[in-house]
Amino acid sequence: MRGERLRDAALTVAFVATASYLSTSAFTSKSRREILQRDGNMCRECGATDHLEAAHIDHNKKKKNYDSPSNGRTLCTEHHLDDHIDRHGRNGLTPRQNRWAIKTIAKRLYDRSEVIYQADTESDS
Repeated sequence: MRGERLRDAALTVAFVATASYLSTSAFTSKSRREILQRDGNMCRECGATDHLEAAHIDHNKKKKNYDSPSNGRTLCTEHHLDDHIDRHGRNGLTPRQNRWAIKTIAKRLYDRSEVIYQADTESDS
């Protein structure tokens, strides 16, 4: 069952990635729309058109173009999570900030998978 696998994977990541750091490093609504439009409203990794997020390329807030659309790319939730895991220590975030980002993205994935899981169990009845 797809929903069950997604839910289990998200739970595993959410429990492993724990931190209490809070951030307000999201793009503005205008920048987010611009990034998604520029990227054809699809994930640049897999081409998915659902659950899209504007993800920072470089998370160094001291850089001049930090919140500029040129520092963003469109990723689905899964690839946004993969990006933070794969680039840990090389994306401009401290380890603590990166753990928080992973936890936050994993929660979005978990919340979505919970809906799929419920739909799967209801259809089995």
